Amino acid sequence: MEWKQFAPYLVPLLIMAVLARRVIRAQQARPVKTGRLWIYPLVLVALTILTLSREPAPTMLVVVAFAVVALAGGVLGWFRVHTLEFSIDPETNVVHSKASPLGAILLVGLLVFRQVLKYVLNDEGVKGVDLVHWTDGALIFTAVMFAAQSAHTWVKASKLVPPSPVEGVAPSKSAE
Repeated sequence: MEWKQFAPYLVPLLIMAVLARRVIRAQQARPVKTGRLWIYPLVLVALTILTLSREPAPTMLVVVAFAVVALAGGVLGWFRVHTLEFSIDPETNVVHSKASPLGAILLVGLLVFRQVLKYVLNDEGVKGVDLVHWTDGALIFTAVMFAAQSAHTWVKASKLVPPSPVEGVAPSKSAE
């Protein structure tokens, strides 16, 4: 056997190793930086819009498909936050999150779905403009998923942080 026989399997194995490392690291609680949650999705959405603006106008069917893909990405991004476990340090009011096992299963499921889709599309011989639409759809899905995930993370983390007392306002006395 030559190493060339194993070459097609090296990239998926490398991706699986990186994913396994990420899943293991995600099981540890990490601080949620609510002030920075918008940066990555904003860059991703801007790059997606820039990429799509350079393409010829798609047909109405493709636009509808893009809308469905964007909706699916938004729903999945919103749902992914439900797979995180949030906690707050009462002394510092810092919110932490860590992935639950369901989050890891969801991520692995997405990768398996991608591999199945790749296998099906290769058998169908998708090429040219159709392939560009598939990749554009994947880009839209990813951008909307991360935007929804960041927005929902901000919502959940903000609910955990107690409101800071307003200066100059005396705390209300409870009924005695």
